[in-house]
Amino acid sequence: TPTRRFKPRFSLPKLSRINFFFSCKIESSVWILHQDNPTELQCIKRVGFPPTRTSSYHARISFRQLSCFEETLDVVGPCLGPPLDEDGPRRELVEYAWTKALERALGHMKGHEVLDLHFDVVVERKLVFSREVVERAPDSGRRNVTSDCCSICLEGFSGEEPLGMPCSHIFHGSCIGKWLRNNPFCPICRSRFPLS
Repeated sequence: TPTRRFKPRFSLPKLSRINFFFSCKIESSVWILHQDNPTELQCIKRVGFPPTRTSSYHARISFRQLSCFEETLDVVGPCLGPPLDEDGPRRELVEYAWTKALERALGHMKGHEVLDLHFDVVVERKLVFSREVVERAPDSGRRNVTSDCCSICLEGFSGEEPLGMPCSHIFHGSCIGKWLRNNPFCPICRSRFPLS
């Protein structure tokens, strides 16, 4: 892939740095394929986490780094963490943010040396199963696919609000709290979380 550099024909503002702030909200859903029509899906569970469960990420780059997309991707991409752990969606988001940053930098008022950019991101995760797979699954597996229960203790949430991790797995707050005291990663997918 050729390196894209922004080459202006006019003077650029004297920015010393650009701050990218991302708020990522995860929405997960489980879908079943219909036997008769494999192109038709039925949603059986939707889990959206409220804004209090939104993950925040911050990256800071220099204007020189902003002038090259690949440098921006190298700095901003890793800061996005587990919600965007696949290269395709991460690259698309950084490219969108990069484009917006260039637009804003060119229109930035003189005299300001810092440009803050805020992005609200909704990450949609869809799990698709065939009805046959769900029906053949053992009862415990079926319970995990079709109902809201903690993946650690396998008990239902029964009015208790589930705690969503950046990787989109959900748990009782007390269950995942005990786990994270000793392990800096998700017990299901092993995504690493910073311990603070």
